[in-house]
Amino acid sequence: MGPERSRRDLRDPRWLALSYLRWVSFAWSSLACGTLAYFVVRWLTEPLNPMRDELLEGASIGGLVGAPAWLALFLSVGAAWRQFGPAKRTVLLAPVIASAALLLAVAVGGGL
Repeated sequence: MGPERSRRDLRDPRWLALSYLRWVSFAWSSLACGTLAYFVVRWLTEPLNPMRDELLEGASIGGLVGAPAWLALFLSVGAAWRQFGPAKRTVLLAPVIASAALLLAVAVGGGL
C-alpha cells in the first residue's frame, strides 16, 4: 500500500506543491539557521568585542529573514504529519527547533 500511495501522491498537484514548499522552506530555513547560529555564537562567546551590537543586529536580521521559512516549514510538515515517520519529522523540523533554541539563548543572554 505504501508504494501505491506514493505514486498516486506524485500525480496530485496539491501534494506536489506542498512537497516543493516543504523542501524549499527546509533549504531556506537551514540557511537562515546557519546565519543565525554564526552571529549568536559569536555574540555569546565574544563579550569584549567592540562590534558586539552589530553581531546582535546580524542575528536579528537572520531571524527576520528566516521567520517566514520556519513558519512555512512548520505548517507544511504539520499538514502531512502522519505521512512522515518520527525520524523524518525530526530532521525536517530541526532548523526550526535549533533556531528557536538560538533565539532563546539570545533572550536569556540579555540581548532582547
